[in-house]
Amino acid sequence: MIALAAAAVMLVSPASAEPAGLQAASTAAFDCPAPAGWSRRDDEDGTTYLGPRDSNGIAARIGVRYASARADGGAPDADAYVARLTRKPAFDIPGWKTYPPKKLTVAGRAARLVRQDSAEAVPPRRIRMKEAAIREETVVVPAATGYYVIHYYAPRSIAAKNRPAFVKALESFKPKL
Repeated sequence: MIALAAAAVMLVSPASAEPAGLQAASTAAFDCPAPAGWSRRDDEDGTTYLGPRDSNGIAARIGVRYASARADGGAPDADAYVARLTRKPAFDIPGWKTYPPKKLTVAGRAARLVRQDSAEAVPPRRIRMKEAAIREETVVVPAATGYYVIHYYAPRSIAAKNRPAFVKALESFKPKL
């Protein structure tokens, strides 16, 4: 997986479903229940929920992360992260478009939503690939130190149908820092 600080496109390799019962992520930084029927993967940065797949096998996913102010090249705060997210990518991404940030409130905190369109090559790492249109929505929520990133990534063919799971994740998100 490419770290939050590294790319405009978040890549998460699909995994098999987690055992039933592992539905809510609770860390020292946040609580965020999983959408019904979605599997969960935890890593050192946070949690990723994997949902339904499109006809190309690309899963809709929701990533929930806490990023502290870091000296490792990551964005030092929420404003810097949003600024980097809305900047033109360093390399050409097919179908790339970033929309202006929108203000919203998440867990009683002022937050910003950045919507992007991009593409993914399917199947990955093959000689014959095709382009799958992707919709991304990234919500950046400030914390006392650092910030939270709640990221929705889905093929456009299934993005609208699965967006209610993202909205539910935003509504149930509980920051601890």
